Amino acid sequence: MIVWGFRVIWRAIADGVFHCPQEDRDQPYKLKRAQRFFTLFFIPLIPLKKMGEAVECQGCKTKFEKSVLDRPTADQMSERLAEAARVAVVALLRVDAPAPASAREEAMRVVTELSNKPYVDAQLSADIGLLPTHDVAGAVQKAAGFLSEPGKERLLSGCVRVAIADGPMTGNERRVVDTIGAALSMTAAHVQGVVATTQSERA
Repeated sequence: MIVWGFRVIWRAIADGVFHCPQEDRDQPYKLKRAQRFFTLFFIPLIPLKKMGEAVECQGCKTKFEKSVLDRPTADQMSERLAEAARVAVVALLRVDAPAPASAREEAMRVVTELSNKPYVDAQLSADIGLLPTHDVAGAVQKAAGFLSEPGKERLLSGCVRVAIADGPMTGNERRVVDTIGAALSMTAAHVQGVVATTQSERA
């Protein structure tokens, strides 16, 4: 008796690291493709129609749509936030160049807190000389997409701290702060609330 039939087989075609939505952390993954095979005596012999692709987390074994790979990993998120913070504080420091020591020190504290990595005077000086700040909104928007509301407020509050480190916020500094808030998709009222709270805490 000849036993024949069909079977769907998953095969790994790529691998890497992604941010697993199920575990909410970075995990290794395998990109797998499903393909239907003609089987003879339960042995797959002839490849037929491709049935689709899925990303399988190697930690929890959950399968996801391939679009999950568009989401940045935790390391990529951290890098984007650090870059946004650096551009934002440099934009504020350039408003009243040369920036006073108190503002520079606050800028280093803010970037260090947001990036969880030391950000020292030599790095700040290099950024002030090299970083383009004409599109501060664009740099901030790259980080805004994955930030929670508290995360957005934390970034904006840090910018306000830099702006008021050497005294009351000037009109030009406020314009930069408003630009950063808008890039974070925050309303004017929300921005004002963060500014007022930060100023009160620093008073």
